[in-house]
Amino acid sequence: MTNNNIDTQQQSELSVGEQLRIARQKAGLGVAEVAAQMCLLRSAVIAIENDDHTKLRGDTFVRGYIRNYARLLSLDENELLELHGCARKPEKPSHTRRLFARKQPVLTQGVSRASIVLALLGLSVFLLFQNRNPIADTLQPVAVPDVVEIETRKGIRVVPLTAQPLLTDVRED
Repeated sequence: MTNNNIDTQQQSELSVGEQLRIARQKAGLGVAEVAAQMCLLRSAVIAIENDDHTKLRGDTFVRGYIRNYARLLSLDENELLELHGCARKPEKPSHTRRLFARKQPVLTQGVSRASIVLALLGLSVFLLFQNRNPIADTLQPVAVPDVVEIETRKGIRVVPLTAQPLLTDVRED
């Protein structure tokens, strides 16, 4: 009974990483085996055992790693988290403000957006019709030749371009 008491006292003096390393060695597991079972890199397991949390991704991840490592080794996860100092939630100050509070829409923002859209629309219409001339002024007669020369196997042939009346079979009786 006193031996168990001493063992518990010694454990409370050890850091979280040292307790995890001792429990891993007692279980007969290597660092690579623990890393594989926890889906972590070996360097992350070594960092947890050395209490070097600067190499890990933040306190939230460290708590999760400690919790999973303790479960893997059948240790009391809450005790280890308490020893780590992250089991208690930090108290909120009384004068907290919402950091990610959504700003209330301001009427001027909507008005300014609408005015920008209208200005761009007006500019587009102005530029579209600015250099536009009436169609009658821009049309000029085009000189069309009366005949066209076409090259055939038998030589060059001149074809008139004037419209010839269609011959229809109309009989007047």
